[in-house]
Amino acid sequence: MLGPQDLEGHAAGLAQRVASTGADVVVARVRYLAGRLDVAISLDADLPGSGFPKTSRLRFVERWARGFRDQPWRLVEYTYELIDHERDSRRALHLHNADWFVQTYRVVVHEHCERPIGTTHCDHLAGTPVRDGYEALDRLMETWTHDDPVDCTSYACLEWTTGTSDSVEDDTLIDI
Repeated sequence: MLGPQDLEGHAAGLAQRVASTGADVVVARVRYLAGRLDVAISLDADLPGSGFPKTSRLRFVERWARGFRDQPWRLVEYTYELIDHERDSRRALHLHNADWFVQTYRVVVHEHCERPIGTTHCDHLAGTPVRDGYEALDRLMETWTHDDPVDCTSYACLEWTTGTSDSVEDDTLIDI
């Protein structure tokens, strides 16, 4: 949680931390909503590299909320993504639609992994919560700087672990 006046400092610090990796911060913005009780922070950055076929990119979006102006901010949603065009992969850390994810998968956070980009073996992967954009940056940079490309098959699929992707048709009788 951040104090009532700390969000702009958080956003500026996060942009500086992303830039310290050698990334070129393209967009960093803070948008106040709902009478300054809800804030969206967004940051896009191009990662250094060959630029072939395209420049790899980081995309961070955080939504912070508070009940009253004198209360601390709480991180209530996030999207942290690495789109690595050079290795044709995408890794994303997400917290959104919490009620739906709890009801459907019994989790609040999830991840996405695509290799090649646009191809996935599972729509929603089990994830580990991140505290904030700084921790997300560390995790995504570890993926980006690792010698081997991300192995999407190494992540647990939420659809498989929660039984929401049943291969048995309704009204099928199974003797046990």
